[in-house]
Amino acid sequence: MNVLEKSRLASPTNHFPTLDSMTLDTEAADIESLRIRTELMLVLRRYIRQQQWSQEEAAHVFHQSCPRMQNLLNGEISRFSVEDLLYCLTKIGLTVKMSVQHTDLADSPLETATPAMCQ
Repeated sequence: MNVLEKSRLASPTNHFPTLDSMTLDTEAADIESLRIRTELMLVLRRYIRQQQWSQEEAAHVFHQSCPRMQNLLNGEISRFSVEDLLYCLTKIGLTVKMSVQHTDLADSPLETATPAMCQ
């Protein structure tokens, strides 16, 4: 269900769709998830190409089925969670470094919360 359909269901008497902040927050989170999964998938696809692995070889290394590797090689992002892609990356010895930033301050990462800061 897209944003417009959700807004129509939320207020059936309105002729014009309205977007509430909850819908926009959900959309922003979905977009961020897609961005992260895209980056991870591109790294995996590039690595497989560099190794010159066949679909079968990649499936064996990643402990996945051949159809699953075909999904990855075809870029079918919707079929993979962040966790699925991280699992594959760790199988080949790669790690992910992460930076969390406020959207208004794209050039300054947030400080890491320590237990003392949370008390």
